[in-house]
Amino acid sequence: MPCGDLRSYADNYLIDVKFGIILDVEATRAIRQAEVGAAKTMIERTEERFDIKPERLAADTAYGSAAHLNWLDWSSQREENRAAHSSHR
Repeated sequence: MPCGDLRSYADNYLIDVKFGIILDVEATRAIRQAEVGAAKTMIERTEERFDIKPERLAADTAYGSAAHLNWLDWSSQREENRAAHSSHR
């Protein structure tokens, strides 16, 4: 007997592991591209809401895609440039 349209979903968490606090949650379809997008969304949303940005990230291999690593590198370079400009004022 067919079950119809089966879809899988994943829950993604941004957790402060030092204090054991969940900072953000994002539900996505269970595909790599969506999970990587969720990581970006959670990091940006946490920075906007709480004015904090992670010093380090720990994740499974799905988050090690070239696109995601490039975004993390670009994002950290942008932050370094912002800090350099604000220190010259």
